[in-house]
Order: sequence, then structure tokens, then C-alpha cells
Amino acid sequence: MMNFCVLLSLRGGRGVILFAVRFGNPPTGVTKINVDGSCMIHNSCLGVGGVFRYSSGQWISGFSGFVGLGESIVAEFQAVYWGLHLALDMGFRKIYLESDALEVVQSLNMGDPPYLDVHADLLGSIKELMRRSMDVSITFSPRESNKAADYLAKQVTILRFS
Repeated sequence: MMNFCVLLSLRGGRGVILFAVRFGNPPTGVTKINVDGSCMIHNSCLGVGGVFRYSSGQWISGFSGFVGLGESIVAEFQAVYWGLHLALDMGFRKIYLESDALEVVQSLNMGDPPYLDVHADLLGSIKELMRRSMDVSITFSPRESNKAADYLAKQVTILRFS
């Protein structure tokens, strides 16, 4: 079953549709999380965002936050970390997490490439969260189907320095 998620923005007291995204539902009993990280090129400001949905496609919650300064890969890993951390805090143990950062998805599923050693602490924290969950699946999702999380991550970096 496919559903639509419509993100609205209030401008001048009226709602404006920013975009509508189709997404597929995970299996029954599994919580779906779409995450994304954002890095502003001019100041290295990092933001994260994510969207939680039940297996029916119904919205549960969303999150966004400023996570410091650094490289875009750090923002992407931080988004995964915060998505899993919040999911476990909310009591979800069967998790289907999607990210549009292929490098992040591959490193978490297949092992850490040597050049990511500088991020070993963050990767270790993510893997610990994965172990604490009953069942975590981390998969790649094209940018086009991850726009809600992308929007939330970018808004933090834009608002932080505007």
C-alpha cells in the first residue's frame, strides 16, 4: 500500500503545500523512520531531521536538531543515531530506517571502511543502538522519497544562522 505525506508551511497565515511524497509502508508492527542530515557549505553547520510512521503509514512524530559543525557525512550518521535513539526512547523495537546517504547505509550494513575510522565513536554508538533494538533494518532510499526528513534537517541549519 502506498501513502502520501504532505508537508505544509504557514506563510502569511495561509498553508502552502511544499511537496507531496509517496512512500511504501513497512511490514505490520514495524516502525518506519526516514532520516537525513544537512551541512551548510558556507559555515559547516550540521542539522538532522527525521520522520516516524507506523506500518499503516500514519504519522507518529518528526524531529530536527542542530548537531554542531563538521562534514556532511557526520550529519548523515548523526541523523541515523538520533533516529534510532529516539525510536528506542519511544519504545519502538522493530525499526525500518531509510536514509538517502548510500555510504552511511553501506557502512552500517557491511562494515566500516578504513577511511571512516575518524568517526569510530559515532559508528560505535549507532551499532550499540542497533544491538539494543529487537530488529533494525537500515536501507537506502532515494532523495526524492526522503524529502520530509531533508526539509526538517535543512530548516535547522537555515534557521540557526539566519
